[in-house]
Amino acid sequence: MARLIDTGDLSPDLLQRALEMLKRCDIANVRLSSFQANRRDGAGDAVRADVKVEIGYVAAEGLFANKFDWNVGLVDENEALVADMSATFIVEYRVAEDFIPDQEAAGHISGTTGYLAAYPYAREFFESTTARLQLDPLVFGLLRLSDMNPRSVASVTSDRPSDPVAQAVSSRDVEQERTPTGQSF
Repeated sequence: MARLIDTGDLSPDLLQRALEMLKRCDIANVRLSSFQANRRDGAGDAVRADVKVEIGYVAAEGLFANKFDWNVGLVDENEALVADMSATFIVEYRVAEDFIPDQEAAGHISGTTGYLAAYPYAREFFESTTARLQLDPLVFGLLRLSDMNPRSVASVTSDRPSDPVAQAVSSRDVEQERTPTGQSF
């Protein structure tokens, strides 16, 4: 059973709905859906990583999934792009039969519990990808609960879309910086 991450800003009602939802939704799979990595020729050594995460979810009867689009840009001391990488991770939940997830609770769970589930996969992916690009490995720091509350989360609410996970982030981008700025290597 997945655990709820309480960031301290939940109303008692939302907390109860999120806890009830997690009693009926278990994390079934965390997977890498797509990725891309490019190293720029002639750039200097990377001195900073700019990391952005777009968070989305889909929740409908018998269906709950989170989508995390990570975008990382490595820049040198002259602010020139050294490498850019992107990866999409999907967190899929097994939902109890005939259960309809609460949209507000789904949004909170996506930005906390779902993010916590996807984070180690993203951390390992970007560390190994930078090494494969023959750059110093990018190592994400420890995840703190204070960093677990996104400003907003995009959702798709429909009756079983044909590809619900691919549609999990709506057309408007939702950006949330998650990494300390100026991370050094």
